[in-house]
Amino acid sequence: MSQCEYVTIEYYPKTFNDEHINVAFALHDPVQGRMYFTPIKNYHRVTAFDDEIAEDEFKNLLASVQSYFESPFAESLLPKRNDNLIYSPDFFDENRHVFLNQFRLSKTLYCETKNPKETCDLLSKVALFYDHE
Repeated sequence: MSQCEYVTIEYYPKTFNDEHINVAFALHDPVQGRMYFTPIKNYHRVTAFDDEIAEDEFKNLLASVQSYFESPFAESLLPKRNDNLIYSPDFFDENRHVFLNQFRLSKTLYCETKNPKETCDLLSKVALFYDHE
């Protein structure tokens, strides 16, 4: 059983108000050192929500967010007691400061699961409720 943490990545086209759209879901399993990232598939929803952004531009921005989540794991190995290396169980909270403008992380939530990939698939359907097929 793994204690996982998860967030929804929210897009705020205007930083001065609270209107946003969920554009991705991320689940982190610190025990296995795995990140599961599910971006939206229907980018038309974003351009309908924010008519000032081009679809290709948004795809590139979201791909950079995904890349950030998937690439820092080599650096996120933290030395712990007895020189055992484990992944940080507070990865999202430690990296929240990176996302200040139009992309923001929701509050970090936690779950216990035997199958993190399956849990990610199920929770991402809830978080991205207008996007699943």
